[in-house]
Amino acid sequence: MKTACAIAAICLAGAAAAQEVRAPHYGDVLFQHFQSRWFGALGSLMTSQQFQRLGEHDAEAELLRGGLLLDWGQHDEAAQVFEQLAARHPTHRDRAWVGLARARWQRGLVDQAEAALAQVQAPLAGERDDERLLLQAQLHLARGRAAQAAAVLQPVADVKTARGATPLARHNQGLALLRAGDLAAARPVLLKLGSEATGSEEQRALRDRANLALALAEREQQPAAARAALQRVRLHGSVANKALLADGWAAMDLNQPQAALVAWTELAGRSAADPAVLEARLALPQAYVALGARGQALAQVERLLHSLDDDARALAAARQALHDGSALAPLLQVLHGYEPGQDARIALPGGEHAAALAPVWADHGFQQALTRWADLQWSAAELQRWAAALPAFDDMLALRRSGFEQRLPPTLRAARDDAQGLAARQRARDALAQRLQQAEAADDGAALATAAQLQQLQRLARMQQDLAALDAGDERDALADRVRRLQGLLAWQLVEQRAQRLRDASKALRALDGSLQQAQAALAALQQAQADEPPRLDALAERLAALAPRLSTTLPQVLALADEQRVDLQGLAVALLDRHQQHLAATLLQARLLHAQLQDGSVSAQAVQGDRDAQP
Repeated sequence: MKTACAIAAICLAGAAAAQEVRAPHYGDVLFQHFQSRWFGALGSLMTSQQFQRLGEHDAEAELLRGGLLLDWGQHDEAAQVFEQLAARHPTHRDRAWVGLARARWQRGLVDQAEAALAQVQAPLAGERDDERLLLQAQLHLARGRAAQAAAVLQPVADVKTARGATPLARHNQGLALLRAGDLAAARPVLLKLGSEATGSEEQRALRDRANLALALAEREQQPAAARAALQRVRLHGSVANKALLADGWAAMDLNQPQAALVAWTELAGRSAADPAVLEARLALPQAYVALGARGQALAQVERLLHSLDDDARALAAARQALHDGSALAPLLQVLHGYEPGQDARIALPGGEHAAALAPVWADHGFQQALTRWADLQWSAAELQRWAAALPAFDDMLALRRSGFEQRLPPTLRAARDDAQGLAARQRARDALAQRLQQAEAADDGAALATAAQLQQLQRLARMQQDLAALDAGDERDALADRVRRLQGLLAWQLVEQRAQRLRDASKALRALDGSLQQAQAALAALQQAQADEPPRLDALAERLAALAPRLSTTLPQVLALADEQRVDLQGLAVALLDRHQQHLAATLLQARLLHAQLQDGSVSAQAVQGDRDAQP
């Protein structure tokens, strides 16, 4: 039911997935999105936007937000997001206009969607432009411009281009050509799509639809070619019933009633909820008449009348069950635990009226209405959960305020001590920087000596003093020479190591500057928090106080809307069942007429031929 919306969001998020994600919070949003947890992804995204956590992904995130709103059915809000994005971000302008056009198209606003799509100034990149062309083709078809739709789809549907071709684009191009009356051009497109091997279920369904569309178009002029196309349709696919019905009529066109009997007998054994099954059951006697088996035709009509009477009673009972609510309740019950983003096409409940109501539950419009009801029920449950959680937030806020007031005095005393200590450390740092500058200017290697080298310098100085006290002689001269050599060696080491030690000292001084700056920033933040925290706590308290009445006002409104949606859902189910009853009544009338004709012998092979020619 939300397939179109899901495709839209995937296309909007595709660029983000293809690029490197540099913000962890944005990566979390994308993960939730591709898990189809749309509401969670939307909440995380808007929270991260509020706290400015997305960095360079801001524009991409806004595109994703519009797609997520589309996923959840919030078309007006999505349109507003795309309009603002188109105005604020020129680099993402075209993608925003495409998103806006899609939102308007899904709301049925064809004029506005065309106006938005006309604002796109250049082709988009890769698959994004394919989606733009598909949307443009849909708008052309909505206007009845089938030929233009086919021309728009040509670039993306052409298998010879470097961009390749999507099965959906080729399928839509073939249908557009058929609507334009160009069977010759549509034939190779649909024939190729209907003949190639497929991998996914979606591609197999498109292949079946392509074969059915081609067969219906070919049947009038080339029933044999129509039958060949219908043979490629899966026996239990989504269009199998229509294909079996058409195959029977194509066989009758070829004067092959035995083949028609095979197709219609298979179809007649299926659920009568499908109009094609009823038509096949009504057509079976005509095939028997064409074979000359009038007795079997009469027996078939009599069985049909009995089954139609049973179906009519079953529909009447199901309609009564819909009126009193007993038939709808089991379906709503199985939606317990539904979350936005999940598909409401769940396993159908059993029960007495399951067979009669199955086509009602499977109707696309009913599924959309069911999803709206499920969204409202989920929203009501979330509002109730939030309302129950508000007292806990009050307690958390009170605890935080109490903790702040208790820790503030000792923290302030420690901050004052830290401020004095930082001032002393700053003075010591300045003195070190001055000494280093003087040593560099004076080329003083001794100023950068290690503790061991300083001890050696001091010992050599004492040795010089001791030598001065000795009597002159050879021994004194030898000792003086050794001391002089040691002094020279130490002076050479200091000169050699001076440059490296100067760099190391400068690096250490810069690290000390960084540490002092961090300490000063932390102290400033603490002082700022002293001023900011009380107003922030007061603002949080005001928000919590304002949330309670908003929740108490919103919750009854949502519950009332859910009740209204349930009534509408029930009315829609009754209307769908009434439509089926009308079709069943018309079939019953035709069956009775055919039964009378068979009894009085007025049905002949020529009459069957006339009925066959009248078939669409």
